[in-house]
Amino acid sequence: MPMMKPTIQLKSTTQSVQSPLLRLPTITMLATILVTTIATTALSGCASNQLDHNPKPTIVYNKRGVPSHYKVRSGDTLSTIAKKYGLNYRTLGVKNGLDDKYTIYAGQWIKLWDSSSRADKKFKKAVQQQKVQRNIIKANANSNSTNNNSTDSNSTNNSSNSSQAYYYPTTNPIMRGFGSGSEGLWFSGRKGDPVYASQNGTVIYSGGGLAEFGKLVMIRHNNELISAYAHNSRLLVPEGSFVYRGQKIAEMGSTGDIDRVGLQLQIRQNGTPINPIEILGNR
Repeated sequence: MPMMKPTIQLKSTTQSVQSPLLRLPTITMLATILVTTIATTALSGCASNQLDHNPKPTIVYNKRGVPSHYKVRSGDTLSTIAKKYGLNYRTLGVKNGLDDKYTIYAGQWIKLWDSSSRADKKFKKAVQQQKVQRNIIKANANSNSTNNNSTDSNSTNNSSNSSQAYYYPTTNPIMRGFGSGSEGLWFSGRKGDPVYASQNGTVIYSGGGLAEFGKLVMIRHNNELISAYAHNSRLLVPEGSFVYRGQKIAEMGSTGDIDRVGLQLQIRQNGTPINPIEILGNR
């Protein structure tokens, strides 16, 4: 009888072999997704925190039209920003706490000049005071114009509108004229140089409450004309006092919105700035 070879049946191991292999990619993919999600969340959080620490500030403008803050655009450098507004990039770097490479990024707010917190409130308050002061001056001028008799008014106006009747407040050179954003004449000088009254009149303001103009003297000469002398270091006449043409009323300085010693003279006619040379005449 022939010997029968034993039959060996092999069970399929596809399930037992493939099942673990199928699970491994799934676990790896989940891990990858988890890591990616955590990283994305972390990066998103960093970007959010960076923006949160650099929110949009309250922006105000100084007399030269320079904003207190500037939002960096793509392609900007600290040097180009400083040059655009006539500032020093090193000073801006220190003011904004930048690194030695002056690194900035698009969307960042750069402080151009100090207007934050207390300084910002003081500036806004000063601007408001200035508006109120101008309204008071206009109201007083209109009231005086109505109440004064025509003889005195005509006599005063004829004297005050004569170019020979007004003195220049200083013999120093004019460094900037009237117009193109300037509401008066700017004179160069050194701290302590004398400032003289251009004409007889009553001091209607003497103080430093208008931050933009620093220490300021305003003199009413008649029903229409007022002269203002800004950025002084020292004021020599009190409000309500009467001053004479050529009297020393202040000393030059660099107070208020100015980065050098100088004097700004404004002449206002019925509250509106006019070219002082129309009143002073040419030298």
